[in-house]
Amino acid sequence: MEAGVLELGERTLDAYVQRIGWHRRKVTRTCGSRATSGIKWPAHVVTGIGIARLTVGQTTRSMPDDLSAARRAERSRARWTTYLLLGCLALDAVAIAAGLSQRALIARLAAGVQLLPGDVAANDARHRIVGLLKLAAFLGTGIVWLTWFYRAYGNLGLVGSKRSRFPQGWAVGYWLIPFVNLVRAYQTMKDLWLRSESLNDRDGYDNLPAPAFLAAWWGVYWMWAPVDRVFGFLAPNTQSVGDLTNVTDLEMLVNVVGIVAALLAIKVVREIDRHQQRFHDAAGVTAPRY
Repeated sequence: MEAGVLELGERTLDAYVQRIGWHRRKVTRTCGSRATSGIKWPAHVVTGIGIARLTVGQTTRSMPDDLSAARRAERSRARWTTYLLLGCLALDAVAIAAGLSQRALIARLAAGVQLLPGDVAANDARHRIVGLLKLAAFLGTGIVWLTWFYRAYGNLGLVGSKRSRFPQGWAVGYWLIPFVNLVRAYQTMKDLWLRSESLNDRDGYDNLPAPAFLAAWWGVYWMWAPVDRVFGFLAPNTQSVGDLTNVTDLEMLVNVVGIVAALLAIKVVREIDRHQQRFHDAAGVTAPRY
């Protein structure tokens, strides 16, 4: 009677586990582990009610893996940002050459020389093409700059105190808000620089000074921006040879300042990238420059 009940119970259990997708296997024991039960748990079954509620067989990436991937992403975006800044710099140089060419045409016109229609048309086409290329390069560089900045600022949460002065999203958003970006954008860059340089080893950086060239880059950038706006306002309203001469000179000044701003911006990106490549290195050995 007792054997029959046990046999019936075993058949019932087999039917039950087959119905819900489990199957029986032999009891095994490995070195350092407890013996498993006769039931192999399916991979989709959630065990425990811990914080993460991990499924059986699931693994999580370790912090070094996360940091390594973050460093590679920052390095890639830093390179693209640098390449585009170099492109902007090259276009500024081309614009200066075009300005000098136009200046020579204006000098001939002021001397009473009749300009050939082909020379005038070529000059206008050259300025139009260079202007469109500069606009496209500026917009593309701005987008890539913000993606690099977003990744680099987010990396601060993986090292040291894991703190930053601003939330990652707002650190980028401040760059896009008029008037607010006059102050906040520089503050976010200063926070990123100081925390990257020191491996984010403390909580507060607000009272620490920024490198002189970082402030110089920001000053040159905001010197370039208003001069560029003035040029954009004056260029369509030239009425005389003298006005055209002044506008041409102002345009070349804008491009010279743009070259200086691009060079300083490249240094900012490369230095922050160099600091962030040390995030994994407890010994403080710097990564090679690219």
